[in-house]
Amino acid sequence: MARWPDVPDVYGWLSLSVQGQWRIHPEGRAWSQSDTDLAGLSTTDLAGEAITNTQFIEFIDRNYAVDAAGRWYFQNGPQRVYARLDA
Repeated sequence: MARWPDVPDVYGWLSLSVQGQWRIHPEGRAWSQSDTDLAGLSTTDLAGEAITNTQFIEFIDRNYAVDAAGRWYFQNGPQRVYARLDA
């Protein structure tokens, strides 16, 4: 990790559904809350797209953790990808 010390964390691109399915949000709007953020987005956009690649799902599951503030993320190399939890 010291090799890439300034990699920013990622927010808004990943969620975990009530059914336990990982979902990707190509627009980066997993945490959009204002009407301005949501304007023009369909229900499908807000729900994200199901991640179906089993190898990628296993990678996320292996590297899924919680930080000291109680936020859930998966460690992607030097980068933390924070997830919206729907349940």
